[in-house]
Order: sequence, then structure tokens, then C-alpha cells
Amino acid sequence: MASNLARKSNWEDHGKLRKNISGAGQMADEHSREAWARATAHHIVDGALAASERSGGKLPSPDQIALLREIARRALWHIPNSRDEVRKLVKYLDIENLRQPNPFDDDAPGG
Repeated sequence: MASNLARKSNWEDHGKLRKNISGAGQMADEHSREAWARATAHHIVDGALAASERSGGKLPSPDQIALLREIARRALWHIPNSRDEVRKLVKYLDIENLRQPNPFDDDAPGG
């Protein structure tokens, strides 16, 4: 009987501790989830691009552009609230393009 009380008390303490650290744990889980997703997406897209490479010509090829567009379209189809996700992606791409100009855009300044 005493051991049951000890177990119950330990279980309650565990629940309280878990509740207190769940906020930090959720942030760590979200961070690791995003890192895993980013790394996995890199492998998937790089694999798809490697599979679609054709010898010669300018990269990305029209085949690769079509493939990437369809991968993005298919992925967005499966995301709940994809409209909000697209807005976030557009904002992200706008910020990234400010940092790193696309090499296929206009000539670089002074070039």
C-alpha cells in the first residue's frame, strides 16, 4: 500500500514536471522537426534533380524546372492551410532574394 502511494506521488510529480517543461520541449521538438524536414527535403529535391539531369545545356534545364514545379505543387496540395504556407514561402523567398541575387537574373552590377 505504501509503495502504491509512492508510485502515485512519483507519477503526479512527473506530470507536474512534464507540464512545466513541456513548453521548452515543444520548442525543441519543433526545431528538430524543422531541421529534419529541411535536410530530408534537400535529399529529395537533389535526388530528383540528379535523376532528371540531361547531358549538356544550361542548368536548370526546362525538364528540371517542370519537375521542381510539380514537386512543389504536389507538396502544397497535401499541406493543410496551403494558402497561408504559400504566403509564408513568398515572404521567405523575397527576403532570400534580397540576400542572394539569382544568377540567372540581370547581369551583376559592374559586370
